Amino acid sequence: MRDDREVTLLRHLERLGSRLVNPLDAQLTCRNKVWQLQELALAGLPVPDTLSYATAPLEGVVRSPHLPTPSVVKSVRGTKGAQVFLAPDANLLYEMAGSLAQISPFLFQEHVAHSHGRSLRVVVVDDTVVDAVVHTSPNASLAANIAKGGTATRCVGRHPQAERLALAAARVLGLDIAGVDLLFTAEGSYTICEVNAVPGWRPEATEVVAPAIAALVDDRLSATVGTASPVT
Repeated sequence: MRDDREVTLLRHLERLGSRLVNPLDAQLTCRNKVWQLQELALAGLPVPDTLSYATAPLEGVVRSPHLPTPSVVKSVRGTKGAQVFLAPDANLLYEMAGSLAQISPFLFQEHVAHSHGRSLRVVVVDDTVVDAVVHTSPNASLAANIAKGGTATRCVGRHPQAERLALAAARVLGLDIAGVDLLFTAEGSYTICEVNAVPGWRPEATEVVAPAIAALVDDRLSATVGTASPVT
């Protein structure tokens, strides 16, 4: 989402009285990985310990004694597994700091080793779990995103605790449609990796996800009949 394009368009539609599926404020919160973690942690939901920064030089940040190592390094606004890597120690981070693009800040996150190369994506539509898949990395790398060559195995109903956590995360962030990425912990529970306001899904899930979204939009349209607030 670019401020001069998509964000401006959504702001304009809201000010015309349209009701957005996934309100703009919720989308902006999800766009920034630190902002969404702040909201999730404030609500008491489990998230990995995370450190980020605002205007400090990255070279100074990587010298912080509070930096978790090994550390998962992510761009605050990265997508599809881009700009995500595992730094085993602070020395490597310090050596790489000058080579990292700093258009947006990075976050440094606790490495959940038990879930390395594996994550659970739960798709939530209108406060209902409509799909769930386990993403697995093809080569034991950290990121298991489909865009990075990962595989997806559907598993709806097999991880009820994770599905309840995904529903709670979507509610906290105010999302009607969400893709909640969860990590597996060694204790047999789950922690929230991140939440996507514009989730993608595999073709085989279209038969359940697309009708759920269509039903949500139809429900909102029906609720606005006779009013001046169309849904978009």
